[in-house]
Amino acid sequence: MKKLLLAIVILTVATLSFAFNAKTFNQQIKITDNDIMSYVSVLSPPNISDPNWFASVTDITAAETITTLTKPASLIRVTRMTGPVGVVAWVIFDVQAFATAGAVPAGRQFSVTVKYLGNANAETNYATKTLTYLSGGAQFYYTIPAGADNAWYLPATILGIVEPVFDYPEGVSTPTATAGVSIEPVGGAANIVIAPLPFPAAPGNPAAYVYQETLELIGAGPWTLVYTTLAPYGAWYSYTTGLWTVVPNVGGVITFVIPVGGKDIPEIPILLGDATLPVEFSSFAATLTAQNFVKLTWVTETETGVSGYNVYRSTDANQATAEQINSTLIDATNTSQTATYTHIDNEVSAQTTYSYWLEIVEMDGTTAFHGPTTVYVQEGPENNAPVLVTSMRNAYPNPFKANTSTNIAYQVKDGEAGTITVYNIIGQVVKTVPVKGTSVFNWNGRDSKNNACGSGIYFYKLSTPSSNVTKKMVIVN
Repeated sequence: MKKLLLAIVILTVATLSFAFNAKTFNQQIKITDNDIMSYVSVLSPPNISDPNWFASVTDITAAETITTLTKPASLIRVTRMTGPVGVVAWVIFDVQAFATAGAVPAGRQFSVTVKYLGNANAETNYATKTLTYLSGGAQFYYTIPAGADNAWYLPATILGIVEPVFDYPEGVSTPTATAGVSIEPVGGAANIVIAPLPFPAAPGNPAAYVYQETLELIGAGPWTLVYTTLAPYGAWYSYTTGLWTVVPNVGGVITFVIPVGGKDIPEIPILLGDATLPVEFSSFAATLTAQNFVKLTWVTETETGVSGYNVYRSTDANQATAEQINSTLIDATNTSQTATYTHIDNEVSAQTTYSYWLEIVEMDGTTAFHGPTTVYVQEGPENNAPVLVTSMRNAYPNPFKANTSTNIAYQVKDGEAGTITVYNIIGQVVKTVPVKGTSVFNWNGRDSKNNACGSGIYFYKLSTPSSNVTKKMVIVN
């Protein structure tokens, strides 16, 4: 992820021998693509000198009497001070810059030049900008308005750093060489691997792939790769696990979440394909049973050439650490009709969040993963601690896909009972269920008449004699 170097340029006037008024102003500066600690030791104390920085200012407003005096670069210092969220280091420039005869008028303009002497290239080591201030006064001080970003962005080349060029820059949806397919990396940039390893054997029919590429992921991770495509499915391969993870298209987007570490770095083989993949899932959900076990349910619309399924579980949402929890393969039906499967996980602990994946095992030995689905295990019925406060957790997953489900964990104060009501965006009641004690309401996206609800925003409200809590969730196609 790109980092920003935040700096304040403060230009001040010393007491001069002539009758000029002292003027002061500042301007926030951000140097893109570079962290301050790349040229300032993290062990340096505050207010140290940094002789590499040099700043000067010129008054370019007409009808002004000005004396331009540049303070020695040795008085430019680096310090640490409170700043915007995530910023712990600022660069402070103090400069004897100018003096004028009389108050500074509104609309005054200055030409400010910032130079980094640590870069010997005189063509790239400086940047100049004209700054215009909308208010004036005898003691002029410019402060950036709260919530606005009027900063001056300097190129990283001012530090002698060549700005990197990526095939797929972070945070930018960039078209690939395949028509109709774009990729936006989050968590770091991505490059196309010029000479990749041989592409691993993949699920489905290779002749049906519409996109196939091996990427190098830049940065520390984890990464999210957002593909805009009409392909119904996508898959990415992990060299750590030796397995493919299959991800369906949701609303014209396929999202891959790539964890950190192992042989996944630097190469990630990725493919997008049509519906010739061996399994078409319509849902995969994890819910709690009355015994506080986890019930996994998945529904397939079609299956072709599938031996069966394995179930994997982890507590850190990382597929690389997931362990298989079924002792024998769960046989597939291999039918073109809808098929429903269930598996009970009775080895779970209270107050723990679990993530589950399905491993699809084809008859030719090829495997792929689907998921994850996540569930939070509340305190079980064996816990007799009194519930003193009514509360409701955020729905998870949220957003969730139509024809799947979301989990809403809640606890109702001892001695009380209540309801959870789902409303649509215009306030109409979609479904109401009675609730009591500590449990999870699994909503399958259907109304009280079992009609499927359309995509959009919904509200869910927990109502008890002592509390009313309302939250929002979203269904996507």
